[in-house]
Amino acid sequence: SGTSVTLTAAPAAGSTFAGWSGDSDCADGVLTMSAARACTATFNAAPVFLTVSKTGSGSGTISSTPAGIVCGSDCSEAYPSGTSVTLTATPAAGSTFAGWSGDSDCADGVLTMSAARACSATFSAVTGTPAPAYTLTVSTDGNGDGTVSSQPAGISCGNDCSESYPAGTQVTLSATPAPGSRFFGWRGDRDCRDGIVTLNAAKTCSAVFRRGGRR
Repeated sequence: SGTSVTLTAAPAAGSTFAGWSGDSDCADGVLTMSAARACTATFNAAPVFLTVSKTGSGSGTISSTPAGIVCGSDCSEAYPSGTSVTLTATPAAGSTFAGWSGDSDCADGVLTMSAARACSATFSAVTGTPAPAYTLTVSTDGNGDGTVSSQPAGISCGNDCSESYPAGTQVTLSATPAPGSRFFGWRGDRDCRDGIVTLNAAKTCSAVFRRGGRR
């Protein structure tokens, strides 16, 4: 009785120690054994870094959902292990987005952060005539209600259901169901199926909302 005990928490590779919990005397890991004690060490998965870069003869920016990358200026971000990150490449005027390269999980711009990742967006300069613009048109379908928004901004449907983007722009659509409705997926052009649309031509996508969760 009265012995002083110091607990040491050693995280494994890929983990971090978040702290002690349990009896009040556990908080700093140093206990006086004046009675029985129960302490818990909390270990969390260490964050992993996503690094993006740009290549090619053109120019543009890269952003992420969840937020964190705006490259341009901020081209690296740490995310909790397992986070799903969607990258959006936006070409500048006179450029087109030609695709993703880097780690195998980069190919469609949607990554699962089970480990550190490095992705590169290729932007190609358009010579001669200016880069064309293509229109993305969205609508809602089904017996439910909801809205559709886009990243890059431009669509807020509801009210604004079409937008023109430079050729090659990758647009991520987000469907938000109204109370009492559920989102059941995308219809329209083949490129609409996952809500990530590359505008190499005019595209039309429809978000399906249904009431009460019934298919």
